[in-house]
Amino acid sequence: MLQGKPVKKDPVPPGGNPIFPNLETARYSDSTSFIHRLNPKSKIISFVFLIVLCSTVNFFYLKIYTAYILYLMVILFFSKLPLAGVFKRSCVLIFFVILVSGSIPFIRHTQGEVPLFVIFNLFSIYRTGLMIFLNILFRAYIDIIALLILISTDAFTKILQGFAEHKVTSLIVNIINITYRYLYVITDEAVRMKRAVKARGYSGKWVWKAGVFGMIIGNLFL
Repeated sequence: MLQGKPVKKDPVPPGGNPIFPNLETARYSDSTSFIHRLNPKSKIISFVFLIVLCSTVNFFYLKIYTAYILYLMVILFFSKLPLAGVFKRSCVLIFFVILVSGSIPFIRHTQGEVPLFVIFNLFSIYRTGLMIFLNILFRAYIDIIALLILISTDAFTKILQGFAEHKVTSLIVNIINITYRYLYVITDEAVRMKRAVKARGYSGKWVWKAGVFGMIIGNLFL
């Protein structure tokens, strides 16, 4: 009787989630550091308190934001998370913050405000707008780092359970849980479709192949 070759499975990274290995933060959730061993409820309280405290800063104070960042660096050190990975993912998220708020420094916020400096005699940057932009940028970056540490140091299901134990509305918890699970479904399907189009010689490097990419995206969400 002929036996087929065993199917080669994608390896699960050390400490990763054996059921859903594709989410980047899941691979660090099973570590044994001091921060990982803390109760999810206490971590939720501390990080939510930090985010709320950071949101109360109405103007750009570098000393305050430096203290927040140093606090997060200490937590990162004790959690033994890879700094490069955390900062790489945070930069991807902060890009959208810059995209939304990047025009604020170019807006005059007070009557008769003199530009701080002018770029190529075309764009004027105002001090008030620049301070507001930096305040938004630092606040968002600190919040992103805090959330990345939270979801990287515990299983997402335990975090949701912690929110439920803090009396967060069950509807919100269930919606987040369903969304989280469908992210894995979409990710796995996208990986399979990527392998399929590569096997058919699709490179995606030319503009006239954009239609094929559009069809792939359409089929992904059907």
